[in-house]
This record gives sequence, C-alpha cells and structure tokens, in this order.
Amino acid sequence: MFGRYLEIALPTRDIVASATFYERLGFQGLSTGDVYAHRYGVYSDGRLHLGLHERDAPGAALVAVAPSLRARLARLEAAGFRPGALHLGDEDFHSIELADPAGMRALLLEARTYSPPAAPCTTRCGRFAHWSLPARDPPATAGWWERAGWVALPESAAPYPHVPLVGDDINLALHAPHWLTEPCLVFIDEGMAARIASLRADGLRDARALPPGIDATRGALLRAPEGTLLLLCEE
Repeated sequence: MFGRYLEIALPTRDIVASATFYERLGFQGLSTGDVYAHRYGVYSDGRLHLGLHERDAPGAALVAVAPSLRARLARLEAAGFRPGALHLGDEDFHSIELADPAGMRALLLEARTYSPPAAPCTTRCGRFAHWSLPARDPPATAGWWERAGWVALPESAAPYPHVPLVGDDINLALHAPHWLTEPCLVFIDEGMAARIASLRADGLRDARALPPGIDATRGALLRAPEGTLLLLCEE
C-alpha cells in the first residue's frame, strides 16, 4: 500500500554533527540527489537507511517510494487512511504525509532521493532488528500498519516487551510508552557486550539509564546529535 521503504527521515539542526556520529558507528554515506532545498545526507548499513534532513520538522518519519501518487491517493483513502499534507501539484515533488494512531509520521514520495548502497556493511552497533515505536493503543496502531502492508506478530518478550511488525524491507515494533517514551532504533548481536565496551572505550557514552529489563552489562542506549535513540541489546 505504501510502496517500497526508502529511509527513516531524521530532522537535524547540525547535519555535520549527525553525519559524523553515524560515520563513527560505521554507517556508509550514500550519494543523494538535489530534490530538497535543505542540506540532506543518507547513511546506511545496506538495510537501515537514515536520511538526515537539516531543517525543522515535527519529528522522524518512515519514508517510502510510491510511484503514481495521484492515482494512489484514492486507494489510500478507500483503505481508511487520512492524508495530512499533500504536495501533488504540477510543480511539486509529489508527496503524501500520513500519521498512525500514535502520531508517528509516514511520508510517501513519488521517486527515490538517493542512490542505493552497493552492498550491506557491518556497523559497530550489530545487526539492525527494527525501529521500535511507542504506542498507547497497540491493537489500533498495529492495525494501521497492517493496512499499510506490515504483518503484526504475537507480542514478544525479548529483548523487551514489544509487538513485532514484519515488513518486506524494514521491520517495526510497538512498545509501551511507560517503557520508553521515544522511538528507538534497535540493534542486536550475540557479542553485544564486546561491541558496547569498544564504543565506550572510543568515548561514546550512554544517553541515559536503560529501560526496564535491559541488562546494563549487555545493553546500551545511545543518543545521536539530532536526538535519535539507538538501543543496543545482546541477542
């Protein structure tokens, strides 16, 4: 319904600081187009693509490429989606903005905005598992994403309580806001303790106390300069 996953768009006031952070973690920079008037860069491990947008925005957004957006709009509305901002004019770079019941934004674009990576790479964070989103009403939020093409699985307890949402190109998850009030990028690895020790030795410090249930000897919570949380857990 939403097309093909493109990136998680992250607004930043200092794209150089954000880019330096992700490069330090081992993400590779990709070649971007000149679609936007603001400064824009993409950092990827070959599976997770993070779009850094130097501009003010309400927050992060899941971005997908969906050709023929004008024609797709009617299908979206028929499926129960209520579009927010629409840019479908003759002079526009076509886009449709949506929001799930918890307020997380999804942005559909007419075309790609960067060149795809040549091959996956291994970052210092381990393997990307999913983007975890806070949801006060998991059934309603899961149902919204299921209409968009994800598949909700039974709640999982590991590495923390969450509802997995499996997608073709990127997996999502829903967690309780009392566990963590913000979205977070979740990475897992069997040897995560060693990875965390290496990051801390390199000067990267935990953003705050870990959420409940995450072992402090085998988990870490990092915060990027633009505010994005990265949760590292032992698999």
